[in-house]
Amino acid sequence: MIIYKIDVIQELKKAGYNTTRIRKEHVISEASLQKIREGKIIAAATLDHLCRVLNLQPGDILEYVPNSEGEPERQIVTSEPENKAPPFEELIRDIQTVIDKYK
Repeated sequence: MIIYKIDVIQELKKAGYNTTRIRKEHVISEASLQKIREGKIIAAATLDHLCRVLNLQPGDILEYVPNSEGEPERQIVTSEPENKAPPFEELIRDIQTVIDKYK
């Protein structure tokens, strides 16, 4: 599993970003801030922004550790859901067919 190697909030404070400034300047979203507090993983774009603000590499912030015994592995779903929406191009063709039908 992926965990935080550092206390991101503390590192932001060291860089001059207290929670008020983070919110005011929209450094990261409130939802991302809450995820960090809870130890949950943030979006790649947020990680990218934190790396820029803190002048760190992703590996300075996150690390992979194997799951402990008894902890269930996360399952990765690779098959597409059966009710997947058709591709955009297919929708456009269908709409064009209907338009042509009523010309």
